[in-house]
Amino acid sequence: MHNNLHKTKENTSLTTDSEWAITHNNLTSVYRLMGDLSNALSHLQIALEIRKKVLQANHSIVDVSFNNVGIIYHSKGDHKTARINYQEALEIHRKSLSTVHPRSAETYNNIVFVYDLMSDYSNAVSYYQKTLKIQKKSSLSLIHPDLATTNRNMGCTYAALGDYLTILEFFEKGFNIRKTPLPSAHPDFAKTYKNIGSLFNKKK
Repeated sequence: MHNNLHKTKENTSLTTDSEWAITHNNLTSVYRLMGDLSNALSHLQIALEIRKKVLQANHSIVDVSFNNVGIIYHSKGDHKTARINYQEALEIHRKSLSTVHPRSAETYNNIVFVYDLMSDYSNAVSYYQKTLKIQKKSSLSLIHPDLATTNRNMGCTYAALGDYLTILEFFEKGFNIRKTPLPSAHPDFAKTYKNIGSLFNKKK
């Protein structure tokens, strides 16, 4: 099936236009659903190369493609290459988007996850701080759950660094954000109490 589709597209001379890129992107989605990350990555990289030729280098679709390539490398366990692709996406953000655009925060978060998996917690904290800065300056409400999640996650990363006072600070920030719009019996509170309890057990 794939070979026939490939021949058809070549015959219609669409190997370098956006329609061909969309076809490769669709094949990427299919292969990801099948769990075939190698073929998914192959088609996504072809789509990225086509888009880089057809569109401006700082086009938003190009940065999304770099980010998606990073996600697949992340899933394959190649964290270094994932980070390189996320950084490419960030470079496009800096040129084409507002410095506080939510998409930049999402990419910073992706980089955080890579550094966490590489046990590079100092860099993870640095990128969490960048994420928080954007979230605070963007249109997010000061009680937005994304802010609570980022604070809580920063606390977990500080736990890996053994900085218990800072851990507690960020757990409390996340807790205070979440408790404002939620009922007292919400399950998120149980997670926070558990995190704080684990912290005190480690300090003993």
